[in-house]
Amino acid sequence: MLNGSSFVDTNVHLYSRRNRAGPFAPRPLALNRRILKAASPEFESYAFSDFTQTESDGYVDDSDLEDEDETDISGSLTVTSLTDSFEYPQTPREEEDITTRLGDADLMTDDEDYRPLPPRRSGPSGSSTPSRRSQTAQSLRDQPRVLDGAFTTWQAMSLYLYTDHIEFNPLRSYIASQPIRPTSTQPKRSPCSPKSMYRLAARLGLEELKVQAQAVLRSYLSEANIVDELFSDFTWRYPEILAMQTEIYYQHCTLPIVTTAMRRINAKIVTGALPHANIVLDALFEKLTMRNGPGA
Repeated sequence: MLNGSSFVDTNVHLYSRRNRAGPFAPRPLALNRRILKAASPEFESYAFSDFTQTESDGYVDDSDLEDEDETDISGSLTVTSLTDSFEYPQTPREEEDITTRLGDADLMTDDEDYRPLPPRRSGPSGSSTPSRRSQTAQSLRDQPRVLDGAFTTWQAMSLYLYTDHIEFNPLRSYIASQPIRPTSTQPKRSPCSPKSMYRLAARLGLEELKVQAQAVLRSYLSEANIVDELFSDFTWRYPEILAMQTEIYYQHCTLPIVTTAMRRINAKIVTGALPHANIVLDALFEKLTMRNGPGA
């Protein structure tokens, strides 16, 4: 059963939007810790450990993060558990209080203006009054750790672990390559990007989910978008994805649409706009050598 007061027992905090400065607008997602731990031990060491530092890998193309101009920022921060259609119970009141302290403000940045504060005043007994700086530092320590990965991706992943069902959105490059924008006849329940899900599944050791995400990703690759996807910020990070896309590239590499796209990519490489292009080019050259070598 997905309903019941004891089903939800923990929160994780995840970014939901992005702008040019990076991800922002963290939201709490209510989860069942026991089910997640049973799916992979990585949940305990990464998501639920108080001692694990959250380090970003610099990935900036996560389409599961809503672009700032795509939606109005409401300013309200409420605990969300999967989707409204399941009507999960609210988390305990003390958990709500923790998450709502974030408010609708962005995370503090390094260029925050700190001005010198006056000396702390001593009370009649000689005790000192906490300064605003120490209060601010304490407030930051009280804020929950925000995990890597988009809110939408984690929501879809947790729904999959509960129900063994997941739905994916098409790649944006696939949609852009279609003469007529594809439309869905039925609304999807908590859909996510296959690339975002592959990345999260790889981090958390969810092999079956990773395989599903890769298969969906493969289904949206064609001569129209293979070059853009091959040189994206996603592909070079995962050898198995790079190998798959390299093979697809060579299946279509003589087509005019592909050669034209490669000339455009080469121009970006020359200007240094694609710093990880060398990894992709190495894979392409290796594949070319294998195809044209002895016995080919």
